Amino acid sequence: MTKLVVLQLDGDLRETGFKVTLALGEEGQRPDVEVMGTLPPNPELAGCLQNHWQEKYAQLSLAYPHRIKPVKIDRLYPQERWIRIQKCQESALSLRHSFHMWLESETFIPIQICLREELRLEDNIRIIVQTGDRNVKKLPWHSWDFVRRYPKAEVALSSLGSYSPLPPATPKSRHVQILAILGQSEGVDIDRDRQLLESLPNAEVTFLVEPTRREVNDKLLGRDWNIFFFAGYSATEGNTGRLYINSEDTLEVRDLWYSLRKAIDRGLSLAILNSCDGLGMGQELEELGVPVSIVMSDIIPDRVAQEFLKYFLSAFSSNRPLYQSVREAREQLQALENEIPCASWLPIIYQNPAASTPNWSDLYRPELPTWKTSLIGKLESWIQKAKRLFSKKDEIDIWLKELEDTNENIRDRSAYKLGILGEDKAVPYLCKSLTRDRSDRVRWQIAMALGKIGSETAIPALCEALSDDSSNAVRLKAAEALGQIGQKNGQKNNHNK
Repeated sequence: MTKLVVLQLDGDLRETGFKVTLALGEEGQRPDVEVMGTLPPNPELAGCLQNHWQEKYAQLSLAYPHRIKPVKIDRLYPQERWIRIQKCQESALSLRHSFHMWLESETFIPIQICLREELRLEDNIRIIVQTGDRNVKKLPWHSWDFVRRYPKAEVALSSLGSYSPLPPATPKSRHVQILAILGQSEGVDIDRDRQLLESLPNAEVTFLVEPTRREVNDKLLGRDWNIFFFAGYSATEGNTGRLYINSEDTLEVRDLWYSLRKAIDRGLSLAILNSCDGLGMGQELEELGVPVSIVMSDIIPDRVAQEFLKYFLSAFSSNRPLYQSVREAREQLQALENEIPCASWLPIIYQNPAASTPNWSDLYRPELPTWKTSLIGKLESWIQKAKRLFSKKDEIDIWLKELEDTNENIRDRSAYKLGILGEDKAVPYLCKSLTRDRSDRVRWQIAMALGKIGSETAIPALCEALSDDSSNAVRLKAAEALGQIGQKNGQKNNHNK
């Protein structure tokens, strides 16, 4: 059984420090243990972090073919390259030491003790660090003494906030369905990425080579996908990630929010961005609802990207747990660190805490004898009927609670789900949010949900939105929803006659 450790760090590294909450228990169950602690502010660690990544590491990594925009490769003499390697290695040692000393703070010791008392060395351990502080996300959590001592432990990142439970996706295909976007690649070798994907067992890979935005969007909507993969150039600007899909076009998560959400509802379980500077994109994918994403935290030399993908896919497709596969691939990258310091620091898991983590065998349906297939089909039908009967009420209550969340993406997804469920119970809550929510996108989704539900009690709120809403798109959607309600109730009246 896998142990789940959730470590919430609420605060910031430079000024206030962190209120820390540890929740520990069996995966899929409520936590057995909860412990509180704190970590002090540490502006020196923040400065060390910035100096390492933005100066020492950046100066060296740009000397190798890499996957970040704008493309710039520094040509160095061997002696100059060696000097930069030494400086980067020294900076990494200093950062790691400062990080370890911070985790040894007296107010954090109760959490360290609890972890060692409750967990065994042979346990599979998933650690999720939830924080809103970008500095904390750049720290080398894999080097934490606790993680290094427990051979089956690995760390993922997540944002602070509440998350609705997401059921594991049910595989529909006999093969793992992978949509692979091969973006702009001048100067780097993403053909190697393609070869590695093509060699996967029980997988069907669809490649889009330097596609347009429309092609990516249409392909996402066209089939049920298990894995979304990207290789090429990328960058993060502020908190926004950007993928360079061809020589002219870029993509952000918000450009694909509808098609990605549909893909998630239909079974998308994993996103792999084998490109540079992916922390912003990882956070956006997590907030959208992607169960698990693997990104690179900074500039990634082309050779490191290829080696990581090779070792990760080899382990994961052999049905090793996903977290353990990332750890094993990370450890293999240490062999490159005499030339590329911190290569093993780059791979990062982003985890939606409410979602299960897939194994390779969870992503496809193996071939079965005909009689077994028939029996399984009947059993699944009975199970789905029972789930709908007993869990619909609980599901509605969960989404109604999410309608008040501070995160716009979560409110938007809540309105969408309530519309799909189609229960009149949700109408008063949706009407209230239609008049109060500050997000045009969320109000648009609410109006659409009210139209799908079709309750006449929504007419006053929709009429108010039609006349008063500041967004033209919301007003149009309110008019459409009123038409749906009128049509639905007209059909009902005709049927009663």
